[in-house]
Amino acid sequence: GCGDGVDLANQAQRDGVEAIGVDMSEGGCRVSYARTKGQASAHVVQADLCRLPFAAGTFDLAYSYGVLHHLGDPEGGLEEVTRVVKSGAPIVAYLYEDFSERSALLRWSLTIANTARALTTRLPHWLLYNLCRLASPVVFTVFTLPAMLGRRYTKLAPLSENLPFRHGTGPFSLVGDLYDRFSAPVEYRYSRESSAAFFAGAGLQQVRVAAERGWMVMGIKPKRHTEDSR
Repeated sequence: GCGDGVDLANQAQRDGVEAIGVDMSEGGCRVSYARTKGQASAHVVQADLCRLPFAAGTFDLAYSYGVLHHLGDPEGGLEEVTRVVKSGAPIVAYLYEDFSERSALLRWSLTIANTARALTTRLPHWLLYNLCRLASPVVFTVFTLPAMLGRRYTKLAPLSENLPFRHGTGPFSLVGDLYDRFSAPVEYRYSRESSAAFFAGAGLQQVRVAAERGWMVMGIKPKRHTEDSR
């Protein structure tokens, strides 16, 4: 899900790296290509993550940010990603959290958001996108600005780090996040334990989980993993 191509462009800038971004949508591929067309080491492929057009054991590393939890079959998607990396290669993914470690207020806000999704996932994409543009400055004001201010004061820092959307950089910087949150028809959420179990279930080892606006999960494909060709 290379989407807007930012991560793809950043990875392709590294010395000795050949980066391939995969996105299922034509629009995502078009935007990613436009962003990286001047980078010889960046490539864009339109494909389904659950049926990747690559031979087993092709890649030295796989990175998925915010895609697996939107699949109808997350386990199948992770198994396919595992198939195309080499033995001993790391797989890193960002997963939505279920807020089980958060305050009652944040869990309540998640319930409200999930209720709203019953409507927003049925809206025309153009309409939802424009609604997200209207909402972004509001969310930025309510969550991001307090987080920015909190970082300046030691006593408030722990509170600011628990606010959602604290990563915003400007009034309209959250449009993409909001659209992704309210447009995807499928959404799974994970606890710290279930995200680790998700990776372990794919046969990955040395699984580590870090809290970063959700869960950043890393696992290693074991040396003994069979790399069957398609």
